[in-house]
Amino acid sequence: MNERYTTKLAVENYIQQQLDPAFTNQLTAYIDAMSEHCDELAGFPIYRTEATTRLYDGCGLSIQSIDPVHTITEVKVNDIVVTPLQVPYNSDVKTQLRLNGDVFNESLANVSVTGIHAIKKTLPAPVAHACTVFVARGHYH
Repeated sequence: MNERYTTKLAVENYIQQQLDPAFTNQLTAYIDAMSEHCDELAGFPIYRTEATTRLYDGCGLSIQSIDPVHTITEVKVNDIVVTPLQVPYNSDVKTQLRLNGDVFNESLANVSVTGIHAIKKTLPAPVAHACTVFVARGHYH
C-alpha cells in the first residue's frame, strides 16, 4: 500500500468546512489516487515507511545502478548476502551499489535490494500541501 500524502483533516482545513462522513470512502479513494499521482509526477515514490525488496539484473560490473532507496537492510547477489558500498556517500538516498574486488554477476534478476524504496525519508511539507490542494480542488470544487 502506498503512503497517503494528505488526510481528511488537512482537506477540511484547506476548504474550511467539515466533510460529510458519507463521503469518507470516496475521499479515501481520492486521497490514494492523488498520492499516487504525486509519485507519478515525481517519477518515483516520494515517501514510504515500509521496506520492500526489488530485483535487478546483474550488470557484470563492480557498480550496480538501483532505484532510489534509503535504509537498505539487505543486499543479495545470487542469493548470497553481500555488503556493498552504498553510493552516493553524502546522501541519505542511494542509487548505486559498489563491490570492492568483485562484480555483480551478469544475470537476470539476481541482485536483490531490501530497503525503503523512496526518494525521501520523511514526507516533504510542499508535497503534503500539493496533495491536499489536488484533493480539495479536484474533488470539492
